[in-house]
Amino acid sequence: MIERLRELDEGCDMEAVMNMNFDDGAPGGAPQSGNPQQSSDPLFYVSVKLCDENEIPEEEVQQVRIEDFGRESAVEEFDPLAHFELEEVRDEDSDGESDQGEPEDIPFVPIYKKVIPNIESYWLRLEPDANDYIEIIIRTFSQGLQQIMSFERWSKHSDLTPYADVLEEWDDIVGDSWDEPDTPVLDPKTWIQDNVLHQDQKKLVQDILVNAFSKMKKFLTRFQPILEIYYKNKEIDFLMLTNERLKNPIDSLHNTLALFNHYHELFSSSLPTKADIGLIQIDSKLAREHIQPTPKKYIA
Repeated sequence: MIERLRELDEGCDMEAVMNMNFDDGAPGGAPQSGNPQQSSDPLFYVSVKLCDENEIPEEEVQQVRIEDFGRESAVEEFDPLAHFELEEVRDEDSDGESDQGEPEDIPFVPIYKKVIPNIESYWLRLEPDANDYIEIIIRTFSQGLQQIMSFERWSKHSDLTPYADVLEEWDDIVGDSWDEPDTPVLDPKTWIQDNVLHQDQKKLVQDILVNAFSKMKKFLTRFQPILEIYYKNKEIDFLMLTNERLKNPIDSLHNTLALFNHYHELFSSSLPTKADIGLIQIDSKLAREHIQPTPKKYIA
């Protein structure tokens, strides 16, 4: 069993997994291309749960300086949280000139966008986790040995005691002593107690499962750019598009619609669903279904 676990874990091509594409048109967003063809099916299953109710610590939200959005900018460079800007409220008597009649200098204000490099570690959870499987496997090993103990031993069995009692003192008795053992069944632990696999079984299983789940966590990094978009979408105040003080309202609306059309295509093709990763199949279908409608909802 341990060798089987190790074989499946080591047979995973993580480069192929990380470059896998997903087809939104296939049932459940099934893998489309680049899907690693494993020689055997995984033994275990984990699901990905979205926990977007968890608060992201302030120190995890980075501020990265960006350029103003222009006509030559790529659509994905538009960031409503950063690029939506309201005109300052001016006094009615003010005409934008100083007391000396010169136009006021408008101070340069740098633009920053929010970046959360590790958002998936706060908003995604694997169920069951590595410790759950380690506990189950070790318990299964122990229960398997107990099942083998159902075979009764025939030597020194209590049913044979009457026959031993009628023997004369000069008759041979196998094993010399006829003391009945503590249990009438065979105990396989006595046969394997010195075997390295038996002695180190928990550590061996733990090392394999920890390594397997490290691959799961690496796979979850594919969610990072999607979750960051999802996070920003939840923070955007779209009522600003109707605010009369919004700078460049026509461009802002056009850029927002183009951005969310881009997001819809991105989510459809890049948002993971499920993948066979060594000895574990990871299923993120429920998390995908919760996240994916977001951009479509805003452009509908």
